[in-house]
Amino acid sequence: MLYRSRGKVDGRKLAFVALVCGGYALFLELKSLEESRREGWWRQKTESQPKVKRNNSGAKNMLIDYNRRFGTERLKVNPNNVDSIKTWYTALAMIDWYLDIGVESLKCEDKQMYDFWSFCQETKFSVQSPCIVYSFGLRIHFEFEDRFAHLGCVVKSFDPSINISGRIKSPNVDFYNIGIGAVNTNVYMPTQPAARTTRKKGPWKLRTLRTILQMQGHQNKILDVLKIDIKSNLWVVLDNILETGAWRQIRHLLLEFNLYPTHPHKEDYVILYRMLTRLREVGFIEYYRSPSSDMVLEDESVYLHRRVSYYNSHLVLDS
Repeated sequence: MLYRSRGKVDGRKLAFVALVCGGYALFLELKSLEESRREGWWRQKTESQPKVKRNNSGAKNMLIDYNRRFGTERLKVNPNNVDSIKTWYTALAMIDWYLDIGVESLKCEDKQMYDFWSFCQETKFSVQSPCIVYSFGLRIHFEFEDRFAHLGCVVKSFDPSINISGRIKSPNVDFYNIGIGAVNTNVYMPTQPAARTTRKKGPWKLRTLRTILQMQGHQNKILDVLKIDIKSNLWVVLDNILETGAWRQIRHLLLEFNLYPTHPHKEDYVILYRMLTRLREVGFIEYYRSPSSDMVLEDESVYLHRRVSYYNSHLVLDS
């Protein structure tokens, strides 16, 4: 509404109103820019970061072996060129080599076993209080979480398959009956491999890592440790973490990789290998691979179980 004086527009008051409205508009614009900046902090494309290259030449023999078993044409791939990996069996060969034989890139002088997980506590990679640890996938094991709680870390544990909630064992360990997912949903039904090993069959409540960080008030914090043990659902979650840029907040990333005969589908193996390649390219360096549970491959049916520990090379501490 315009200010009027004796039926005419008062120029001075109109200028004042315009100034106020203009200032408020500027405020809204700056607020929008700030929100966009924060959004951009999450959604920067990894292409803006220099890609970290690894030498995959050692995978050549495994590629030859897989092509002999499943291929119908002469092998024409370059293990150092991700775009040349186009068939399910060449992608599976690279996944197999990468998770099993590939040379560890980070030499850690102080590896410790926390439950079933190898963890690097060398000085420049160490976790000390104050620290934040997220653990997804528990079932009945809490040794991993207790170890970090004893270090003085704030530990957040999540598992939608257990019907408990609240504080578990240690005053620094909180448990939440939700899981991590690629989307936010309250009606997720677990895939068959996950369903066979859980008590609560579903539906489950899932939230993305970004949403959980916001729920916990950690959206601008660094996660010292993120452990994900959620069977074959890991692949879609890892894709979401890479796409949203949430990986920038993670120091130690501990993952359990699984392949089953029916999930994920072998037609997706090329995508899965690209995902592993991207994880390395953004700067995650592996320092441990579990030596047990070798991959079983019979008549194109695959079973693989492997734990891998990574460190974010962008977040190395000063020695």
